[in-house]
Amino acid sequence: MEKENKKARQSNFELMRIISMFMIVLWHVIKNNINFVQTPDVIHFFLIIIICTIVIHVNSFVMVNGYFSFSKTKSSWKKACSLLGVTWFYKVAIAVVLFFITTGVIGKFELFKEFFPLDIIRSYWFINCYILLLLLSPFINILLDRLTESQYRKLLLISFLLFSILPFITNQTMVSNDGFNLVQFVFLYLIGAYFKKYPIEKNYHFKNFSKNKIQLLSLFLFLTCIFFNVCIYFLSLYLQGVDQVLLKEVGEGLHHSIFCYSSPLIIIQTIAYFHFFKTLSIQKKWINSLAGLTFGVYLFHENYYLKLILYAPFKLHQHAQNMGIFVYAFAVAISIFLVGMIIEWIRKEMARFLKSRKWIKNIQNRCIHYVEQIEA
Repeated sequence: MEKENKKARQSNFELMRIISMFMIVLWHVIKNNINFVQTPDVIHFFLIIIICTIVIHVNSFVMVNGYFSFSKTKSSWKKACSLLGVTWFYKVAIAVVLFFITTGVIGKFELFKEFFPLDIIRSYWFINCYILLLLLSPFINILLDRLTESQYRKLLLISFLLFSILPFITNQTMVSNDGFNLVQFVFLYLIGAYFKKYPIEKNYHFKNFSKNKIQLLSLFLFLTCIFFNVCIYFLSLYLQGVDQVLLKEVGEGLHHSIFCYSSPLIIIQTIAYFHFFKTLSIQKKWINSLAGLTFGVYLFHENYYLKLILYAPFKLHQHAQNMGIFVYAFAVAISIFLVGMIIEWIRKEMARFLKSRKWIKNIQNRCIHYVEQIEA
């Protein structure tokens, strides 16, 4: 089964996964270490352009999951358990290392908690939502399979209105959805599944479009969303500085909502990003191999305790007053990304070695049998 999955992997989407994970790392490097307001105007401007470009990172992972999981009708207990196991490994391994090589980062009580199974996903909001989506997806698929195309479109339009447009224009007051929750994941899953069930190239409006035209349209739409997001960001700063209370509140609302993953512009930008890669014709084993290491990059650099010390040595804030910050930020992100991939490669090699042991195989077979009984 594992070999079949590897053969079925499409390198265009695997390349998208690699780029999206690098975007996540770069996003955290910039957002967690640089105070935009204290940077010179030119640097501030270009930092916002970068942020508006890479903000689609998380959404793209969930959307592509909907695209590939649409036809599955069995619960993904095995995959969920596997994700929990890998997450637990990273939490425990990082906690043990930090406990012995650092002072004051993690104490004995915190170290004990990291071993506790029920505390596995506390540090990773994405893993929490993603695992819940995995368990719900088979039931969602049964529902979607019974919908006509017209009903499906209405479902997407209503979801877009309720979970994207309304939260954006009401500043999360009428309907709350900042994008960091299961509601957003289900919505993105619905979009990805729709494009699997009803490919855009077979749509009446696009069936005469070549791949190159769809790529150009996707790129244009992607850049247009960036342009409007940048404009809205600086408009929000301007409105927050005016004397009128109403305009100031509008500015604060825009500023709060613009980088929410549920923003309408970010949703549209993610769709454009997804379709650009969907039209690429790539099939490279090395891309697929590297993409298989990206999950470890996330678990490594987003670890709760590691984040407390990970960025300090780089001192990015000291470089934020000159144009070199862009090169430096990318260099830091690349370094973290590569280290994360190397650690994940080592973990996979260790797991491969352990799986070849007979006693490990016996435990694994018992666990699989237990999970299959649950599914039955």
